Amino acid sequence: MKLIKIKSITFFIISFTSINLLASLSNHPSSFKETVVRGGTKTVELHISNSISSPLGYSFTIPVSWVKASLPTGSVNGNATLTVILAFDASNLIDGKYNITISLNDPHHGGLSIPIELTVATTTGINEENALPNDFKLLQNYPNPFNPSTTISFSLPKDQNVSLIVYDLLGKQVQTLVNKFLPLGNYSVKFDAADLPSGIYFYRIQTEQFTQVKKMILTK
Repeated sequence: MKLIKIKSITFFIISFTSINLLASLSNHPSSFKETVVRGGTKTVELHISNSISSPLGYSFTIPVSWVKASLPTGSVNGNATLTVILAFDASNLIDGKYNITISLNDPHHGGLSIPIELTVATTTGINEENALPNDFKLLQNYPNPFNPSTTISFSLPKDQNVSLIVYDLLGKQVQTLVNKFLPLGNYSVKFDAADLPSGIYFYRIQTEQFTQVKKMILTK
């Protein structure tokens, strides 16, 4: 099983021109830093919040092919928050920095701009202190639903023994993705379900200090 070590992705959410839709990246409302190597992928959670009581539609404008949203268009229920997975694919990018701006559009009240700075590098080392994760994280798999493969990402703020296991709806273990000692850092692992039937599955990460479970859906 190949683990992909990640280099440096920095996100800044600056312009909030919509009065009713707000967005924030998971655990980082104003800035976000992660790590990716050339050829790797990374997913992050973007939370879209609706501050009024009626539903609001939205759409993304994304000017590049290496950024994709799991729900590029849709609507957010009144006084609710919707989670969208943003995926960053460096498989066709060379080393360097990439600066773009994606837009979250509210057709009735304007929109907000999300500038993104992506740094792609060959090295798997993490040299900058601010590139290191400072907490445990297990992200939602992307894509989800998926067929037949998906990517699961997680972060370790310290060296740990890690297990990442997939279970079916009945709690039966169907695949062990990780079961080893890993240094601190950010990781992505591919789950291939080509031999499994459609349905709901769960993936569970466990370390000496952290345990979390998330649900994913296989559709064939």
